[in-house]
Amino acid sequence: MLPELLPRMPQKYNTYYEPFSGGLALLLCLHPKRAVVGDSNAELINFYMQAAENPDDIMREVMDIANTEKMFNMVRSQDPSRLTRLQRATRFLYLNKTCFNGLWRVNSKGQFNVPYGRPKNPSFFEKENFKQVSEYLVDHVDLMECDFSKLEPIEGDFMYLDPPYAPTTKTMGFNAYTATGFNVADHTRLRDYVVDLDKNGVKWMLSNSDVPFTRDLYKNFDIEAIDTKRLIAARADARKVVSELIIRNYK
Repeated sequence: MLPELLPRMPQKYNTYYEPFSGGLALLLCLHPKRAVVGDSNAELINFYMQAAENPDDIMREVMDIANTEKMFNMVRSQDPSRLTRLQRATRFLYLNKTCFNGLWRVNSKGQFNVPYGRPKNPSFFEKENFKQVSEYLVDHVDLMECDFSKLEPIEGDFMYLDPPYAPTTKTMGFNAYTATGFNVADHTRLRDYVVDLDKNGVKWMLSNSDVPFTRDLYKNFDIEAIDTKRLIAARADARKVVSELIIRNYK
């Protein structure tokens, strides 16, 4: 979605905020001088923190783990609370790169439950890129494990929000990045949050699925529909072009 997001960025802003960090594609493309990144997924934020502090250790240790289904299941069964922060980060990277479709999903107990993806030759990292991202995170980014509501930008700042998408059908919808999920009440709470940001002079841009629920939630803001391709699906032929929304409180 970068080709759609970049032209819609405000020309000027102070601090960049991102409360649903995911892969940080927009942040790492923009390279703002100061950014605050948050997410409620503890394993994701721990990975970024360790990638910033110990990139060489992560790269070395992840390459020592065998790419086999037996090893995958053993690593998946580990309890992160019994691991060091570095071990948790290495586990996160290994599972993300060897599981089915690179999907991160947990059950109600917070246990990672995506099956082995049978990758023939997984690319865990590109060394120079990994080092550059590490240096950028150290010098310019504050990382926080938190709910989106804990981020407090002020007038003149900018926030990009990419929450778990609203389901497009009654039987579809993936939101299990954390044990608590992300439901209708959370989407409504998020809408109320960005309404307050708007009142406080914070510019924001939000991505979500093009469904009546989302359009109604944000009907008082600028809504644009764009076509994009879904990259995660059980079958390749299901990764079709769909309509998604880019919503902003500025032109």
